[in-house]
Amino acid sequence: MKEEISKKLNQILLKRTGIDFQKQEELQTEDFFGGKIKIPARELVLICFDIENEFSIQIPERELLAGSVKNYVRMKHMVENLLRLL
Repeated sequence: MKEEISKKLNQILLKRTGIDFQKQEELQTEDFFGGKIKIPARELVLICFDIENEFSIQIPERELLAGSVKNYVRMKHMVENLLRLL
């Protein structure tokens, strides 16, 4: 299950950013808004919509405020946790 989540999440991010986080593992802990990645805020919103659609989940506001979409690793853990609650 975790492998499938990683693949789907990576595909979403690859489509929206052009970055393959599975091949470039060193970027998995880099902030999306930081100097190395620089994802525009509007793209991050679209990524969140894509995640909700792909995994049939809703990302609660508290997750956004807690920084759960700050980088790839945190985003993956958030999706895993939300799927456990279903």
